[in-house]
Order: sequence, then structure tokens, then C-alpha cells
Amino acid sequence: MQNTAANFAPLVASLRPADWADFATLVEYHEIVPLVWHRLRHDALPAELAATWREQYYLNAVRNDARIAELKAVLRDLAECGIAPVLLKGMALAPSVYGNIALRQMADMDMLVRREDLGVTWAVLSARGYLVPAATPRYWRLQFRNGGELRLVHQRSTALIEVHWWLCAGTWAAQSGLLTRCNPWRRVRADTLDDQPVLRLHPHDEVLHIAHHLAVSNQFGSGVGRMLVDLDRLIRASSINWLKLLAEARALNVATMLWLALHVVQELLATPIPSIAQQLAPPLWQRWLLQQQIQPCELLAGADPRRIAVRRYLLLLAMLDQPRDMLGMIRTGIDEWRSPITKT
Repeated sequence: MQNTAANFAPLVASLRPADWADFATLVEYHEIVPLVWHRLRHDALPAELAATWREQYYLNAVRNDARIAELKAVLRDLAECGIAPVLLKGMALAPSVYGNIALRQMADMDMLVRREDLGVTWAVLSARGYLVPAATPRYWRLQFRNGGELRLVHQRSTALIEVHWWLCAGTWAAQSGLLTRCNPWRRVRADTLDDQPVLRLHPHDEVLHIAHHLAVSNQFGSGVGRMLVDLDRLIRASSINWLKLLAEARALNVATMLWLALHVVQELLATPIPSIAQQLAPPLWQRWLLQQQIQPCELLAGADPRRIAVRRYLLLLAMLDQPRDMLGMIRTGIDEWRSPITKT
């Protein structure tokens, strides 16, 4: 979807009704309806599908515009308390690397705050009507141990805000050392959301965060197309020092994870990634195991690695750089399974 010079008209004309039904299902699965409609809107799409996708495109534009207006108000309230969050994922990418807020589907608004600012941030959002949904004791235990996010739902509009205090969180990040090694605050950059001052991640941290979200948090599951486009457009729009990024990935123990994400996005979207990125490739046995779990063409066809628990767990293990971390994650998994709180 990146090459705007490509001519899709012959391909569109060759599709049969059954092909369009399958294609529409995949576009929904990958969460890229607005993007696909915008790219193919001048081609001979089936009338009913074109109308449906057009409606979703403009509805997405209206929703995202409302989200931005609400987020700007939240940011102003936080600024009065001396808190400047970093915008993450869709809310950071849609106005910038997409250049059109209608193209990027979003389920929520993500922001990163310093952990010491979490309490005030929570209070500000609560005053604006964002409340904590019902959750189990296990959920809270995991969130404040290594979950690293607070999900708040608006009591009237049901808008969702996720407040993060770790850039890359979760059991995998804890095991690989990301929780203690990754410090994005040292090089955040100033930006604006319309006329509202905001903070953005450094391009290297943004690439690592999107790659972690794609490969670890989501494990290449539903919505994988949207996340791959995020990574592709971010790389194309950013000034990246690849030698430095590779060194940073190794220091953070995420070289294997980043290699896998870059491999998939290059295979599927022809993302311009220099050959030196292959230096991140893990040993042959580990590469073979990863390629058994993640095959780009299968992902494109809608294969969700998360549907098979063993496959999902093997993927997470195989993305760890260090064998000792793999053993540690196995022990953690056993401890979690034995813990009575997991049964709530």
C-alpha cells in the first residue's frame, strides 16, 4: 500500500465475487479498511463493498478527529499539573507518518508517562470521566508488576485511554531486561498535535516499540497488517542510523525480536531496510524455529499464531536473545501456572 504509483486496476478487474468476499474478510482482519479503500477508491471496486468501505473510511476520520480533540483537552489538563506525556502508536503516527488521520484505525489512545506521574495522571483522567473497568485481582497484580499500563474507559463515550509507564512491558520484557534497560525519556523529542505541544519518541525507540508491539504484545495476530504498515511508514519517514539502532537492539537484548519484525515487514511491504540489519539474525537453529512459527505469506492470508497456545509460547521463547532468559521465562510460566491467583 506504500507505492502510490502502482497500478492495481488490472488486478481489481480480474477478481471474481468470491475473491472479493475473501479479500474483504482479510482487509477487516488486518484492520486496514480505510487504507485499502483510499488506495483503491478510483478502481472498479464492487459497488456494495465500495460503499461500505467508503462509509468506514469517513467514520474513521470522524472518530479520529474526535479522539484528537479529546486528547488535546486531556493534554492541556495534564500540562497544568506539569505532566507532559509521550504519544504512542496510532495517535503519534496517524497525524505524522500517515499524514491523514482517516487512514489509521485506532481502538484507543496511548500515552506514556513517568511512573512517578501515574497517580496525578490517573486523577486528571478520572476527573474527565475516565474510570477503571472491572478487573480481576490477577489483572492488577500483573499490571503493577510488569504489565505497565492502566486502561481507562470514559463513562459516557466509552472512549479508551491506555496510560503506560513502561515503554515495552509484560513478562517477556521483564525476562529480557527491557523493563530496567529501556529509558526512552532521555531522548524524547518535542512535537505538536495540531497546535498542542506533545512529546514523541526518538525514531529508534519508536521503531523498537512498534516492533515489540507487533511481535511480542500481539504475536503477529489479528491487526497484523495495520501494525506492519505502521512499521513500514515509520521507517520510510524517519531518519534512522541503522548501525546505532542495531547496537541499541543488541544492548537491550531485543536483536532477535527486531530482526524478525524487520524480516516480515520487508518481505510483505518491501520496506527499505539495509542489508546490515541481517547482522541481527540469531543462530541458525533459532532462526529455523522462528521461521516455523512465523511465515509472512501465512500471516498475509490471516494465519494467527496466537490460536495455538504451544506455537504462541514457542514464538515468545524463540524471540529471546539469551538462552538463560528462555529458561527464566519457562520457570516464570510454571510459577504463574502454579499460583492460586491465576485461577481468579
